[in-house]
Amino acid sequence: MESAGLIGEPLKDAFSFIDPDDNVYYGHAPIKRTLLSIEDVNNYLERIPGQAIYPETSSRITVVFNPAAIDGYIKRPKLTNFKAEDAGLLHQLLLKEADAFELLRQHPHPNLVRYHGCLVKRGRIMGLVLHRCSTTLEKRMKEGDITHFNKESWAKHLHTLGLAHNDLNPANIMLDEHDNATVIDLGSCKRFGEQLLTASTDGWVDEYFSTSEQRHDEAALKKIQAWLESDGRSRGSIA
Repeated sequence: MESAGLIGEPLKDAFSFIDPDDNVYYGHAPIKRTLLSIEDVNNYLERIPGQAIYPETSSRITVVFNPAAIDGYIKRPKLTNFKAEDAGLLHQLLLKEADAFELLRQHPHPNLVRYHGCLVKRGRIMGLVLHRCSTTLEKRMKEGDITHFNKESWAKHLHTLGLAHNDLNPANIMLDEHDNATVIDLGSCKRFGEQLLTASTDGWVDEYFSTSEQRHDEAALKKIQAWLESDGRSRGSIA
């Protein structure tokens, strides 16, 4: 179950549940979730129709028929503070991210998270099946020294394809046991000049923007590198 605090309403809580058949339930409670009984949670949960969350699939989408056979992670629609009027946006976000991964599936790079395809049920995309990564750069820095942080050309690879990530930050960069980087979360990855559906992460941009541009990634990479160097525990580069 995913808990999602409501901004500006500290005495309320929101929570969601996806059952084994990918039916979605969502609820708002008048009190904090930690104070709710199981009976309370069940009373506040309401089922959200699948068509309000999941976009229809298409012939351009790679389908994963048995995700259980893959040691992967299924990225599902983000339901934090769900509102019925957000359904169209959720559709677009999931479908556009799938489109970005489909393009990169034809032009892979070892430092961009591996995409296996989409989990599809009832003619709709339920989630993106991605390679499971170890830990984020953000968490790794809290745990101890980063002995090696490889310098790779994944940003250049994206930009050569005419794409910008637009949301690079330490939570969207994963590390394996050898501190090799894997970039995740392509929800804002679009071709240069295209309108963005979601904003970047505060603190990792030089400006607020609404279109996809290479300079957004370049600015974020500089900020991440400065953050690593200020901590004094990194001896590598990410760009």
